[in-house]
Amino acid sequence: MRGEAVTFIPQVPDAADEFGNLRMKDGDAFVIQDVMVAPSTAAAREDGRPHGSTSSVALYFDHDEPLELRGSVVEVRGKRYLVQGAPLPYSPGELNKRFGYEVEAVRVDG
Repeated sequence: MRGEAVTFIPQVPDAADEFGNLRMKDGDAFVIQDVMVAPSTAAAREDGRPHGSTSSVALYFDHDEPLELRGSVVEVRGKRYLVQGAPLPYSPGELNKRFGYEVEAVRVDG
């Protein structure tokens, strides 16, 4: 199996808005090579958004150290997804190291 390159874009603090809420902006992007991408099917939204859809991807890759990915954006095949939660790598020895880091990301349209 051969993975593909994906781009992670951390979100970093920016200036506060007029209500004092901290805004976030794109930080320095970095690319991780050889990522296995497991796309899901798009799910139609039925909760008051009849023209909306949600899709998600699971990403698996090799990385020894935990990455700070909470709130990051990830670009996969030209589409931007939002990383869910604060992903951590599996414990050493639990899984094939090549794909031992799992990240779930979601995209909502509409």
